[in-house]
Amino acid sequence: MAALEVLESDLTSAVTLLKNLQEQGLSLLEVKDQLLLMYLMDLSHLILDKASGGSLQGHAAVLRLVEIRTVLEKLRPLDQKLKYQIDKLVKTAVTGSLSKWGKLSGCAGTIIKFQIL
Repeated sequence: MAALEVLESDLTSAVTLLKNLQEQGLSLLEVKDQLLLMYLMDLSHLILDKASGGSLQGHAAVLRLVEIRTVLEKLRPLDQKLKYQIDKLVKTAVTGSLSKWGKLSGCAGTIIKFQIL
């Protein structure tokens, strides 16, 4: 039961953090990072409940998983549009030069205001 309490407290703190950051505006990568973290925490919680013999019917974590997956699917077209710019930034960070890629623009300044459903 101690593991379940730890997961619940971690989930609560993650939701609080995400709501606080929402007001400031988040970059696309931060949003995806937080959503994937929350998704994994909910999935771990469900696996723990199922392994201990609990029922998943009507479980709040199932509804959150569906909600997070929906948000991630809605972000996918935006992610595809920014893929080139993200790849360019990653390549520049790895090589440390701009010569091959030219001027950086776009993705570094992209901030997305995002409201939690």
